[in-house]
Amino acid sequence: MSAVQWIFCSGMPRSASTWSYNVARLLTMKRQNSVWANFADTPETLDKQLGEAEKQHETVAVFKFHSERVMQLLQAGIAVNVFTYRHPLAAIASWREIFGLPLDIAVRVTTDALRDMDRYQRLPGTLFVAMRDVVQSGYAATERVASHLGYSSLSPEHIAEVACTTSTDQMAKMAESLRVSKARLIDVGFTRYDPVTHLHVGHINRGLDRNYRQDLTEDEIAICRAALQAWFPAYESW
Repeated sequence: MSAVQWIFCSGMPRSASTWSYNVARLLTMKRQNSVWANFADTPETLDKQLGEAEKQHETVAVFKFHSERVMQLLQAGIAVNVFTYRHPLAAIASWREIFGLPLDIAVRVTTDALRDMDRYQRLPGTLFVAMRDVVQSGYAATERVASHLGYSSLSPEHIAEVACTTSTDQMAKMAESLRVSKARLIDVGFTRYDPVTHLHVGHINRGLDRNYRQDLTEDEIAICRAALQAWFPAYESW
């Protein structure tokens, strides 16, 4: 049995999983001096990082990761997960815009995430957070994450500080500052991201103000709706 508390931050594309990652990372740092926090893009990378965290005797490791491997650890009862979600057509439009990839890939990534969401609901250990709650009720959403992670010892002041740091407005400012930052950024798709916060340059642009009908043609919307039929009409309230 691992001595490390594994925390995963997953979710639909462009649904605030970067928010949950930073909330989990910063809440953990309120409890202890250090935390192993990283992004893993493949199961192999994740397994390597899991091993490295154990070798360094870390007590808590926070990962931004979307994969089958998370489900295996949840099923075994040795991990917790925070899954963020939003209206899938808005997710598709936003993901395609920031990464510049074709519609069919954005649709596939989103439907894969929805299938993961269905599976997480059948497993222990996942907290589901709507992007709308992140934007509109940041303190309450942060408090829910703290409770899910078992951080009952944190004071309301600690939670408020993390909620303020990770608010939509504050993270949007941090993402914009990356345009002129001299820090090392990592290239991905049409954008770059900061290896500490995992915020992309211009990461937060429209948020809840995004109207997918302005970003997608009627034909594209029809294609999306056909692919999302299994989750209709539930997603209309997201």
